[in-house]
Amino acid sequence: MLTIGWAALLLHERVGPATLLGGCAVVAAALIAVRTRNRPGSGALRTGDSVSGGLLDTVVSGNGGRRIIRGRWQVSRGEDTMDFVVWKVADVPPLPARVAADNIARRGGAAIDWRVVAEASAEAVSARPKGWTHREWREHGRRLGLRGNELFAWSELFARPIEIAANGAQWVDGMHRAALMAEAGAERMAVLDPDWMPNWEPDGSDRV
Repeated sequence: MLTIGWAALLLHERVGPATLLGGCAVVAAALIAVRTRNRPGSGALRTGDSVSGGLLDTVVSGNGGRRIIRGRWQVSRGEDTMDFVVWKVADVPPLPARVAADNIARRGGAAIDWRVVAEASAEAVSARPKGWTHREWREHGRRLGLRGNELFAWSELFARPIEIAANGAQWVDGMHRAALMAEAGAERMAVLDPDWMPNWEPDGSDRV
């Protein structure tokens, strides 16, 4: 409608009733489409929903981040839980040389005691391997005395877990953090259970 108005004002185009009606119809159709898109049940996110995930083939997952699963966004109804296993740092798959180079290049940021984070995660998972929610994981880190940068790194072990493929020979995610843990002298760390499956449901659309 603004375009029609400017055309009439600046270019002295003749604007008839048919043009005005057409412009109004376009605006009305756009408003209806927006209202339908935001209506519960239409595929839009609702209060209480969380978008999360990873590639289903590799099960990269976690709360709070949008990730694609085989090309389609997924919606988690309620709060996700996650299962972990403990890995010995010495037994992880080989780390490419570029990982150490990347970590060196990234130094200069916030200092994190990766040994403390790794060992704490291994102890927590040894006591309770299954059924963690993000809230429980973060609260447990606080109870362990983690604060600041260490607490952030701890929370990331749930939001973006370190993941090794089920065959135990390939990395999926977390190589850089695993390298930092090894360099810090950690002996064990929590890794996403390769048998864990998310409880996501398709949202019926590729839009989020």
